[in-house]
Amino acid sequence: MEKANNLITRLKADGTQNNSIDLQSVTSEFKTILQELVTKNRGPFALNVLCMLCRNIDKVPSWRDSIDIEVLVLLSIDCVHETHSLGDTDLVTALACIFHIHKHVVKLNSNVAPELILKLSYLPFDSDSLLKEYCKNILEYFS
Repeated sequence: MEKANNLITRLKADGTQNNSIDLQSVTSEFKTILQELVTKNRGPFALNVLCMLCRNIDKVPSWRDSIDIEVLVLLSIDCVHETHSLGDTDLVTALACIFHIHKHVVKLNSNVAPELILKLSYLPFDSDSLLKEYCKNILEYFS
């Protein structure tokens, strides 16, 4: 778990040159750490990485402007994939992160493949309980 915490700490950007803007290496390290973690710790770790990416997009313009958007989306997909085992409250947090990253990518008018954006957007709904809640809320909204 120490390696996981170290990655999250290094990922937290503050606008200096020491920030991790090479998301390709972060992705590689993320996948390596996932292999070492026990199953119950994978979801919280992935959610922390996802939240840190959103935090950096919001709070650190120099980081936001220098990252590779496609790698950001791919890393986000990897993170979301690991959050399926989390409870509903954490899944809602993951959805908020997805919305945030999706909004950022669309606002940039980037050349990220549309299928990657769709995968990021629909991946959380692989969870049956979340899909049922979503459908229930949509039906209530329109009735």
